[in-house]
Amino acid sequence: MKHMKRLGRLVLCVPLVGLLLNPPPAQAAIPALWRGKNFFVARRKGALVAARTFKRFTVEPEDVALDNRHRALYVTDDDLDRVFREKPGKDGLFGTRDDAVVTVLRTHRFGSFDPEGLTYFPPKSMLIVSDSTNGRIYKIGRGKDGRFGTRDDLIRNFGTHRYGFTTAEDVLVTPRTHHLLIVSSRQRFILETTWGGALVRKIDLTGLGIKAASGITFAPGTDGSRRRLYLTDSGVDNAVNPAENDGRLFELKFVNS
Repeated sequence: MKHMKRLGRLVLCVPLVGLLLNPPPAQAAIPALWRGKNFFVARRKGALVAARTFKRFTVEPEDVALDNRHRALYVTDDDLDRVFREKPGKDGLFGTRDDAVVTVLRTHRFGSFDPEGLTYFPPKSMLIVSDSTNGRIYKIGRGKDGRFGTRDDLIRNFGTHRYGFTTAEDVLVTPRTHHLLIVSSRQRFILETTWGGALVRKIDLTGLGIKAASGITFAPGTDGSRRRLYLTDSGVDNAVNPAENDGRLFELKFVNS
């Protein structure tokens, strides 16, 4: 699900339930919209299922990523430069009072001071962070101790500016090729790279009318298809027009994934 004012970042699809979307932090600065909730669950066609909160540990949740095997949700905060891991309590729900939360990454330690996009890649048990300001993609793997955020983490990164991006808002791994799909709020194309960062192609978005791409994920289609690509458009920035409520969710058919 995303949120209401500006659809921030798509997270993923929970089977048989719907999309988990994470509202942009700017919502808290809009009194007419802020209701103390900053984590929303919605079905793929847009119906709101639940409104919850992460404010106990972050008022600036930029993105979330699910480790389904371990029933853990990773949450990034670009003000604190941190990635948190949240595990649900006895109620089994994310974003409630009994959740257990720990900091797993301090992103400034590896050069990311604006960590906005986040994805978890199960085959390699890696977190992937996109930095909106420096345009770099960071792939973080656990070292021998099996934990994130320690000295033996395996970290690799590459830049996207050379491919025409000025921001890198979110990142996704394709299931078959393990390519990376990256979106920018300023450029009207999806950047597809190899796992190592080599250019594969630029997927044109100009015909869709997207103003500011902010999130990307795969999920089952609303037509019953196994996989579709979902994009969020955050629209007009709240710093320009704080009253604008124009966030949108796009469902696309994507091939060669």
